[in-house]
Amino acid sequence: MNRFHLLEHTADIGIEAIADEREGLAEQSGLGLRLLLFSNATAEPLHTEEISAEGNSSEETLVNWLNELLFLMADKEHVPAKIEIFHFAENRITGRVSGEPLDPDRHQVVREIKAVTHHQASIDHDGTSWRAIIYLDL
Repeated sequence: MNRFHLLEHTADIGIEAIADEREGLAEQSGLGLRLLLFSNATAEPLHTEEISAEGNSSEETLVNWLNELLFLMADKEHVPAKIEIFHFAENRITGRVSGEPLDPDRHQVVREIKAVTHHQASIDHDGTSWRAIIYLDL
């Protein structure tokens, strides 16, 4: 069962993602990031962007990928409708984000997010499910 929870933290906010597969962690973390930036705004999958990132560990790779997604959403004003992860290995994530351009009449940025941080980033696997905790600098 894939899902995410928001975590309170001083001057930051966190996302706890839980998934059956490692790829689900990136997807659920991305959905949490989208919720924090745009709340429950709906979007259509009109445009697709490929996103990939690398790192020296699973945690660093996930943080780097989420920062690429944040850049797409905040700087390129792309509102995701769907996030698909093709591959998540310790040192590389590849995926696709489908969505549409920000429409001020339909989409409102509800929170400024400066960056996804490496501070306290963690990924665990208990043999059954995967769990990631990621914090965002507000």
